[in-house]
Amino acid sequence: MESFFWPLKSTSKKITQHFGSIWSANSSKKHTGVDISAAPGDAVYAATAGIVTKTGSLDTTGAWAKYAVFEHDTKDYCTSYLHIEPKVVVGQKLNAGDIVGVIANISAPHCHFNVWKGVRDDKVTQRGA
Repeated sequence: MESFFWPLKSTSKKITQHFGSIWSANSSKKHTGVDISAAPGDAVYAATAGIVTKTGSLDTTGAWAKYAVFEHDTKDYCTSYLHIEPKVVVGQKLNAGDIVGVIANISAPHCHFNVWKGVRDDKVTQRGA
């Protein structure tokens, strides 16, 4: 079993949306991770050691900022960090606690954090499934 650390060290560690909740009033999709409130520019840290497998934008305009995806050493887990400005590149190896990026300056700043077991790149950037 993999151990994970909390990805934010900011004073605000409040979960503003839980796993499995309906993620939008306009949708029946279930939230695939947890949203953790934070301030723009707050550092986001790797929850455990791994390799960056994907970075990108959540939409074509970049209005919802960007994301980073990690595959972890056991290769049984992936984590993703959304609504951030990544400070990492694909192929980069990080240890637990290394900086992944910073919280993006969006209308409701937060980190959407996912932990995926047995899933590679196909769904790790989704907010709702």
